[in-house]
Amino acid sequence: MRKLNPAAEIYDAENLPSAHTLLIVDVCDPATRLTAIESWQQVSNHAHKHPNHAADIQSISIEIEKPLEWNAFGLWLSFLLHKYGDRLLRLKGILHIEGEPLPIAIHWVQHTIHPPQHLAKWPTETRNSKLVFIYRELNPDLLKKSLNVFLSL
Repeated sequence: MRKLNPAAEIYDAENLPSAHTLLIVDVCDPATRLTAIESWQQVSNHAHKHPNHAADIQSISIEIEKPLEWNAFGLWLSFLLHKYGDRLLRLKGILHIEGEPLPIAIHWVQHTIHPPQHLAKWPTETRNSKLVFIYRELNPDLLKKSLNVFLSL
């Protein structure tokens, strides 16, 4: 399981959490979001295929060292969703926004966008923004290139 998804929680079948915990509690829950973010931040910063998914399902993690300008990032994300929303299956991110001392978590699945969540503290010592995409039939270099264009605005 670790090879397929290094950030996945693994449960013993004899001691499963409740259905609510498994299906509802995630990065949007203030009580558990830091733990969830810490787990997926460990994913490496490169694109890779998932062998047990359809051949066209891939993921990429992008780390950004400088603080983001919120408006430019929002414009880029809107463009991305409009242009490639049917190919973008999921996005999770923790953002370091210019002028904000604490991180903002973002999360969406296909066309469902959850409101940004202001976190009470950074989950790690690193103050970099990190985005994790799961997508299909999309060139990961296109994601990086388009982000770099908007970051330069």
